[in-house]
Amino acid sequence: MLVSAPTAGQEAIGADGQYTAVSAGDDHDCALTADGAVTCWGNNYYGQTEAPDGQHTAVSAGSRHTCALTTDATVTCWGWNEDGQTEAPDGRYTAISAGSRHTCALIADGAVTCWGNNYYGQTEAPD
Repeated sequence: MLVSAPTAGQEAIGADGQYTAVSAGDDHDCALTADGAVTCWGNNYYGQTEAPDGQHTAVSAGSRHTCALTTDATVTCWGWNEDGQTEAPDGRYTAISAGSRHTCALIADGAVTCWGNNYYGQTEAPD
């Protein structure tokens, strides 16, 4: 949904209603199309805008990586992986959130799991 008209240097995309979700990372953005594809744009220095083919139900843009929830409830991530933030553990998930150098997901049983950089304890989800 376009909240306001674009100003100089901005461009509206998906004005025809083809997107169902959007996520902004540091220097890149991604959107989920109505048919489940992920489209990303912006800085692609680490491959964070090179979304894989497939059907997805959610997308989350992190600092220099992006993750998406697939229709089979798995997580796929791409982009910068210095701290393992794109290495999703096997499992069935219902939600995904990419952070700066880490990622968290909601497991189908209601627990949270996180992976990647743990400098501040951000991957140590409570039980």
